Amino acid sequence: MTFDDFIKKYSKDGLIKKQKRDFSAIDAMVSRAIKEIDIAKANIAIDEGTAFTVAYNAMLHAGRALILSKGYRPNDKAQHKSVVSFAELYLGAEYKTLTLLFEK
Repeated sequence: MTFDDFIKKYSKDGLIKKQKRDFSAIDAMVSRAIKEIDIAKANIAIDEGTAFTVAYNAMLHAGRALILSKGYRPNDKAQHKSVVSFAELYLGAEYKTLTLLFEK
């Protein structure tokens, strides 16, 4: 699927919406994702489940920042699906292994 096909399909299905790029919001999401990764690393030895939950939130924040940087936002009803699918398409084959882990 091409980027344009993805945008058309996900927009039609109500999974993403056009959104004005907001660089302060993008920066805040990326900063939050970095902080959550640090929190996950600090907690992995204490509580693995909590660490994975926080790491998952970091992935969502980073993915939302990526989508917003392209002028779209995921619709609340299916954020995970939209973020993972967008990251998989946008990052390409080089990061396929990583994006498949997002589903876990």
